[in-house]
Amino acid sequence: MASLIYFNGVEPPTGNFSCLPCEFNTLAINNCLKEWLTQNQEEWIYLVDLARWPHRPNLHLILDDLHQSTHLLTHFSVPFLKIPENFPLYFYSPLWMLHLNPQGTKNYVSWKTLPACIKIHRSVLLKTGLLNPRIIQPNTAWLDWGLRTLKMGFIPIHTLHHNTPHVPNSQDLSLLAKDSYHFALEHLSKAWYVLYLFFWHRKNFGMLSSLIGMGALIRYLFQPNAQAAYRPSLKEDPVQNDTLKKTKLSLIPNFHHINERESRAKIQHPFSILIPTLNRPTQLATLLKQISALTSLPTEVIIIDQSTPPVNIKSHQATAPFKIVYEYQTHPGQSDARNRGLNLCKTPYLFFVDDDCEIDPHIIQRHLECLISNQADVSCGSALEPGFTPKTDKQSAKVSAVFATGNSLIHYNEKIKSVRFDPFFNHNARADLDYGTQLYMQGALILYHPGISVIHRHHPSGGLRTFNERTLTHQQWKKRGLAKLPLPKGELYWALKHFPPNQVRQHLYNQLLTSLLTPLLQHKNPFYFFLQLILLPVHIKLFSTHLKSINSYAHQ
Repeated sequence: MASLIYFNGVEPPTGNFSCLPCEFNTLAINNCLKEWLTQNQEEWIYLVDLARWPHRPNLHLILDDLHQSTHLLTHFSVPFLKIPENFPLYFYSPLWMLHLNPQGTKNYVSWKTLPACIKIHRSVLLKTGLLNPRIIQPNTAWLDWGLRTLKMGFIPIHTLHHNTPHVPNSQDLSLLAKDSYHFALEHLSKAWYVLYLFFWHRKNFGMLSSLIGMGALIRYLFQPNAQAAYRPSLKEDPVQNDTLKKTKLSLIPNFHHINERESRAKIQHPFSILIPTLNRPTQLATLLKQISALTSLPTEVIIIDQSTPPVNIKSHQATAPFKIVYEYQTHPGQSDARNRGLNLCKTPYLFFVDDDCEIDPHIIQRHLECLISNQADVSCGSALEPGFTPKTDKQSAKVSAVFATGNSLIHYNEKIKSVRFDPFFNHNARADLDYGTQLYMQGALILYHPGISVIHRHHPSGGLRTFNERTLTHQQWKKRGLAKLPLPKGELYWALKHFPPNQVRQHLYNQLLTSLLTPLLQHKNPFYFFLQLILLPVHIKLFSTHLKSINSYAHQ
């Protein structure tokens, strides 16, 4: 029998539950959760807000769905009619999924864990902690908690029962001034917190409230015990040690754990590799040689050639220990090339890699392990520039904010087969971002594992450099002391395509501030800030030009 905490109701839900009533406020919820952790050894806890379920049959259908779920954190949340503009989400980039709600999908990743109906595994509470006691409004406290679980590496899954309509929310999410700056302290850096106070917070709550928020920041920075108050967790509670001793459950944030025999059996799945190439025959030959050294050889390597003159593929086909499917495309374009490769794929798994990347022999095996152990649809890795040393303290999978066409393995199932690359990105960057967003909107789970890496040479010619795109790498931008254009044409098109106007506008403001402050923060020299300020009119002019180009494309 599982425990169930319910709010805003007299009659508890029926079923095989041990029901506990609770007041709908942050302190009472924390007390109930702590009591459950210390006095029970159950794996799961359910929380239900009965005010959102006037029709009990709908609730029972959702509870049945949650009961069958094996995910460590599953919830059914009533969507907001509108997220208020004073909510500090737009300062928490780059997780674009924070602003999107896929419709019509069975399950998808969502941090918005409002307590309409939630099922939580004990390990999630032990690692993430309880609700932030400084946040008064309980809905905001749950949103703060849900975002923390995502940042801790857990994968919060929103489930949608196709036969159960959403209960309409009677009002938009309200946000109190004090809750706003406590939420911001938890999730924003100190610099962005100050900007939030003086740009958005002052606009919505007034100057006095902003000064109070600044006082909260000062207390957080200089008082020795203030940090514990703003970073509430069971780690500061002596109860946690005793609770951890009593449980043998793993705290690894995966859906479930497969044994070694099962992993070896599934690792033998057939897979294809897709390589679009444009005027890089030497780099392509190097990559094909490295593919031949993989511990698991592909069923086929699909090469979409757009080079002038065409690549001499016959020499590679004669020596390769795998089948090479070669197609020539007369009009270069990365989206068309990859879509053509997707149409040719005949295997259940497909690996994306660029023609100027270098891979190690175990990369496919590691991607497959990441997919299988997390029941994911996409496993993305990192693409490192030569000479760049990655951080070694972040080597576990987490929910991804991007899709990397230079190092990603997809489970080519029915959920993904309907998604294609947008032709707008044939000669523009960020095709991978748009493709990943489409996958997310289909309910695909995209994971990023920084430990699965390739070396991306960023060859100065060929590829997108043919169309004067991505002429400088990220590290080259940093060395020059300049930030990138606030919103390049490809990213602007992506934002206009997937987000409402108010979010596009705030995303633009966020990127604009980033372009001004990033060089200053990196080099600790005000010269770079003034240099970016001088270049600001140029950026605004380019932004206007990009907007006109996008509008003309949309009307074609």
